[in-house]
Amino acid sequence: MRRLFIAIELPSELSNKISTATSKIKPKINGAFVEREKLHITLLFLGDPTLSDAAIEKVVKETGIDRDIEISGLDAFPSWAKPRLLFIDVKTDLYDIYSELCKKLGVKEERSFRPHLTLCRINGNMASKMELQTRFYINEKFRVKKLSLFDSDFKNYRRLY
Repeated sequence: MRRLFIAIELPSELSNKISTATSKIKPKINGAFVEREKLHITLLFLGDPTLSDAAIEKVVKETGIDRDIEISGLDAFPSWAKPRLLFIDVKTDLYDIYSELCKKLGVKEERSFRPHLTLCRINGNMASKMELQTRFYINEKFRVKKLSLFDSDFKNYRRLY
């Protein structure tokens, strides 16, 4: 089964900074961490779409983005009380890009859209929110000029466009 998604790739220097910061909390969490080279900000998960890759690639290419993105802080989905996913919050409003992609691809918009950068899928116990937030600090801005289309099946991960 395919798992297509449209995302923002991170500059390698930023991925390195995040990886260094993540190493400070890894011993405190029982979970599956995202590898440095796979870090990204997902804008739209498509799953196994009926549209062709070429049609999706065309939309991705035509959807313009040229802005600074700010990421900061550590948070958890669905909550710190019952965390399943640990992530860095995206402070920049990206709803306009998300909405444009949904419209062009015929995908229903979700009210709960919250751009984020996944760090870890939590499999068990972890340290407290306070301890993790004290050990992990990221507050960065970077410029984005294009979107990318990815395919992931949990084992392999590749950029299609």
